[in-house]
Amino acid sequence: VTAVDASPGMLAEAKAKAQREHLTINFQQEDITRLPFPGETFDLVICALALSHQPSLIEPCREFVRVLQFGGNLIISDLHPWFQAYYGTDHQLELQGEQHSYPLYHPEVEDYRTAVAAAGPTVLALFDVPSRWIPPEGEHVAIPGALLLWAKKT
Repeated sequence: VTAVDASPGMLAEAKAKAQREHLTINFQQEDITRLPFPGETFDLVICALALSHQPSLIEPCREFVRVLQFGGNLIISDLHPWFQAYYGTDHQLELQGEQHSYPLYHPEVEDYRTAVAAAGPTVLALFDVPSRWIPPEGEHVAIPGALLLWAKKT
């Protein structure tokens, strides 16, 4: 298992969790628009909660497909664009006691399908995953909280 992230703070959090769970994972600080792996390296590529921070979906999706073996699966999960829009363009995240800015670029749901399909694989499913959420007003509401895409390189 190989895990990549551009953020040293996120990698530190992931490494600590892996150690607590006694997992063997190769962690690398990398830019998902320029992955250092040869083509067709992985049979499964999972991208979780990262694409919303990329100015363009095209480059990372091309890279995911490039390193994916034929017959392999690509899974993308991300904050739903509706949820991103609610929090705005200057998303803040606390890591190891420090506030960090992670911009959200708010692509439309269909932008994910278009970017992945343009890279070549067949998009098999695209889901809006609902979220039960309590906004500051205090009322429970059901909103699209996440986006989940499944594609296969054929």
